[in-house]
Amino acid sequence: MRKFLNRLGLKKRILAVAFSVTMMTGAVSYAALPEIISIDDIQTGMTGKGYTVIDPSGEIRSFDVKVVGRMGGGKMDSSRILVDVSGPVIEEAGGAISGMSGSPIYINGKLAGALSASLKDMYINKRILITPIEDMLKIWEYPDTKNKTSLPQVDLKKSREEAEKAKVEFEKKIHDIKVALNGINPENYPDINNPNLADNLRSDWNNPNLADNLRDDYHPAEGTASEEDNNRTDEKPDNKEPVSEEDTKANGPDNAPSEGDRDNTEADTPDVAVNEPTGQYAQGYAPDGSDQAGAEMNVSNNGEAEEKAMLLAAGFSSRGIDFIQEKLKEKGFRINEVSEWNSFAGPATIRYDASLEPGSPVGVAAAVGDYSLGAIGTVTAVDEKRILAFGHPFSHRGNVNYFMTGSEVISTAHGPLNGMKLGYNSSLIGRINQDRANGIAGILGEFPQNIPVIVTINDVDLSKSITYHSLIAYDEDLVPALTTAMVYDAMGSTINRDMGGTARVHFAVRTNMAEEGRLDRSNMFYNGSDVGKPAVSELTEIMNTICNNKDRESDIYDIKVDVFIEGKRLTASLLSAVPSQDEVLPGEKITFTTTIKPYRGENVVLEIPYTVPRNQLPGVLNLDIHGGGLINVAKLLLAQQGGDSSLEEDKSIKTETILKDMVESNHNNDIVIEPALAAPMTEAQQKEAIKQAIKQAKRLEQEAKKGKKPEKQEPATKVTSSFATDYVIDNVIHTSLRVVEKKK
Repeated sequence: MRKFLNRLGLKKRILAVAFSVTMMTGAVSYAALPEIISIDDIQTGMTGKGYTVIDPSGEIRSFDVKVVGRMGGGKMDSSRILVDVSGPVIEEAGGAISGMSGSPIYINGKLAGALSASLKDMYINKRILITPIEDMLKIWEYPDTKNKTSLPQVDLKKSREEAEKAKVEFEKKIHDIKVALNGINPENYPDINNPNLADNLRSDWNNPNLADNLRDDYHPAEGTASEEDNNRTDEKPDNKEPVSEEDTKANGPDNAPSEGDRDNTEADTPDVAVNEPTGQYAQGYAPDGSDQAGAEMNVSNNGEAEEKAMLLAAGFSSRGIDFIQEKLKEKGFRINEVSEWNSFAGPATIRYDASLEPGSPVGVAAAVGDYSLGAIGTVTAVDEKRILAFGHPFSHRGNVNYFMTGSEVISTAHGPLNGMKLGYNSSLIGRINQDRANGIAGILGEFPQNIPVIVTINDVDLSKSITYHSLIAYDEDLVPALTTAMVYDAMGSTINRDMGGTARVHFAVRTNMAEEGRLDRSNMFYNGSDVGKPAVSELTEIMNTICNNKDRESDIYDIKVDVFIEGKRLTASLLSAVPSQDEVLPGEKITFTTTIKPYRGENVVLEIPYTVPRNQLPGVLNLDIHGGGLINVAKLLLAQQGGDSSLEEDKSIKTETILKDMVESNHNNDIVIEPALAAPMTEAQQKEAIKQAIKQAKRLEQEAKKGKKPEKQEPATKVTSSFATDYVIDNVIHTSLRVVEKKK
């Protein structure tokens, strides 16, 4: 019997080992919540340990903690534990720095809370504040109503698989191009050494015969080609020849178009992925060295503490940071300082099997991809798939819908009174669903609903085109600001100069707030110093209308923006508009011979049709002829003085109707002809107008008695005519017609 039991015990141990191996190889092992210590049991002089990561090894290292006392705890205040920190980790990091937010603090072997803030303008290793774990655990109790819309989600797993497949095809295409260019004599093809070669090739990138065309168009001169080229047939080169990582790195940004390549700074090309079949670049590529910035989010605790978080913006230039600061300051975000930051997180980096442990770095992001906005902190506690982190808010917006990201620490940097971890968000691992005063909470393996934003900027002057891909976590308050900031910054980053010039903008927003499910709008803008801000103004207005509508929560499926920008000033002034006849009948169609003067160009004559309103009374019809983007100030003032009810918001109008009117409104490059608002009439003019109205009414009555059906009346609102030009029209002129009665 004893032998049987021994064999049974051995079998159990073998099964236990087998099960543990299975867990390691086939499933994710999640941590459990440790035993906690109440703030009421913490006394001055107690010692403990904190845990965090400060270098690329990823090792969770400990530092020493000594309790100084307790702070706060009143009815309207949060409790905090005051400690001093010390030890090799603190000396190496320079103190309790930004990025350590959330570092778990253990006292007597029990979890006490999270490192969260230092006293403002004081040394960052003395008098550090700890958020009690008791207060952080309450975050898990808040309801989660976000992520409930009907948005069809991007299949992140499929995106990753497609990115891997596309990477192989990308490397093959790079190989084909290298072989095609090999041995070309620079005298025959001077652009071979052009640093902008990648951008010049980009317009033909989707051409499957690109490599063959290059070889045919720029055949090397006799005696200059390599032996491989001389023996080449019209067949494509062997696909099996490997491309080394070194070759790809050396030739990626210079010899191959990469839409992540900005200003031709070097990138790690093997990490670039082409999203077939469009040839557009998917997220997940290596950083390209473009201007990237982050900034500290300083939020006072009782007016005395500085929370240890860093709000980081990746991909944005300093110009974009200034723009996004303005847009986000009313949304609870403050960006105070600029620092270099990278972000790798995107659909191609999705990790369904990610796990975290207390002390691990973790990130939160409102947007990821070519443009990212987020922060890096530390995990405080884990309970299966649920995590707590930071010990203070990211945006303090309550129930939220942000990306949870895996993070890597590169190093640390510090000064006498401040410091930060240097690192980046590396992957998408879950969703942050709570953003509260005492920390943030999230769920591993669950991902936020999001909006793909694709922005293509075409630099007309340089024949250069770059497409930027980002995902914005679905938050109606942040989507308008982040979308327009991305477009604005992409314009400046692509042209790499001041923003003066002309821009043609087209955007398409797929949303359930549009009558046909999609809003399309095109317009043309000019500004001598910064055309970017007016260029994104209509997109801002449309997005705000969608996201702030009073009807229902909106679904936005994706946003695509195309911009053509050039330094040339494409404006024109109206000089004259001569009607084809002076006397017209109601409803009659005539032509205005209109002369415009383009900026520093020759006069252009246009024939613009105009139909007189069918219900126009006999007499003088005054007309304004102006650019579609101009407001007739005189008309506006007269309407206001007269109490025009059309100027007041009609709360009964549906959002779909408002949006339709917005996308169908006149364009800046339109020439618009419309009746001018008449000045107040004299008593004699009023009598004449009444006389004409009575006369017309009698005529219609007589026609009705004779059985004649009245002519279909055109709605009074449709009294304008517009004509598209190639210029932004910058002025207003006036003309008039004499409307006469129809002859019987």
